[in-house]
Amino acid sequence: MVWAAAVTEISDRFASNRNDPRLSAANCPSLTAIAKEQLAADLGDDQLIAKFLFAVCKLYLASPTSVEESALIRGGLAYLLCGYLPNDHDLFLIRTVNPALKGSQTNTKQVRDAWAFMNYKRALQRNPNIGYTAKSGRTKRVAFRDAILRAVNFSMTDLARLREGLAKIPADEISGGAATGLVASDRRELVDSSEIISETVPDGTIFPFGATFTKSWTLRNSGEVPWINRTIRRMTPNTPTYPHSAETVRLADTMPGESVVISLEMTVNRYPSIAIVRFKMVDERGNLCWPNSYPLGLSVAVESRGLHWRKEQ
Repeated sequence: MVWAAAVTEISDRFASNRNDPRLSAANCPSLTAIAKEQLAADLGDDQLIAKFLFAVCKLYLASPTSVEESALIRGGLAYLLCGYLPNDHDLFLIRTVNPALKGSQTNTKQVRDAWAFMNYKRALQRNPNIGYTAKSGRTKRVAFRDAILRAVNFSMTDLARLREGLAKIPADEISGGAATGLVASDRRELVDSSEIISETVPDGTIFPFGATFTKSWTLRNSGEVPWINRTIRRMTPNTPTYPHSAETVRLADTMPGESVVISLEMTVNRYPSIAIVRFKMVDERGNLCWPNSYPLGLSVAVESRGLHWRKEQ
C-alpha cells in the first residue's frame, strides 16, 4: 500500500494543475518513508527522496531499455529536478527562447517543461541546442510521467533486487551535491568556436581623407553553443589616430551551423595614416567569448591619403 501511495504522489507531481512540481517530504510522505527505509544516507528529507528516485531510475535503465525510454526518463527526472539541475547557461537559453519565462525560478512548471524537453532531446540527438520551448515539454509531460512510473513499478516487483542495486551505487552519487551516472556524459563542456566565411574591404584598401565606408564580415557559428545576446566590441581606442566607428555592434542570435553578417560604418582619418582597428565578440555579460583564442579578432587595416578624385572626360 505504501508503494501504491508513493506512485500516486509521483504521478501527482506531473498533474496539469500543479504550478510547483517539486518533490518534497510534505507532498510525498509515502515516498519519503520508502526512501528512508531503503537508503542509509545523511540527507534532508527533500533531497533524500530526489536522490532515491534518481537511483531507482538508474537501476531501471540498467535493464534492457530503448533509447527513447532512456530519453523519457531523463526528461522526467529533469522535470522533477532529480539529480540534474539546469546551470546558468541552460536557464539563459530557456528564458531566451521563452520570453515569458524571464525572471522565472526553476521551480515553476513552465521552466520545468522546457528543461525536461531539452534533456529529452539532448538524450536522443546529443544536440544541446534543440527544443527549448515550454510548449513541447508540456506536450511530452504525460510521457515523461509514465516513464518514471515504469521505473518505479519495475523496482516494486523485486525489493531484494532494489536493495542490492542501491548498495552498488557509490555513496557520493546518493549523498553528493550533484548526481552523476545518468547524465554525466551530457554535461561535458560545449565547444564554442567561430569561423570567418568572408569579408568586404580587403586589408590595405586606400581611402581619401575623411572617407566613410562599410566593413562587413560573415561569421559561421562552428561550435555547439548558441550565440545569444552577443555583441561585437571595438578593442582599439576610438581616438583621432584611428578610423572612427561605433564602439559596439549587436550580433543577431546565431545557432550552431548558422552564419551571420556583421556590418559597421567606419570613417578614416583626415591626414595620411595606416591603421588597424580590431574588434572581438563578447557575451551578454560583457566577457570576451574567446579570451585565449583568435588574438586578432576581427580586424580592419586601411590607409588614408590625400587623394583627389578626377572626373573622366
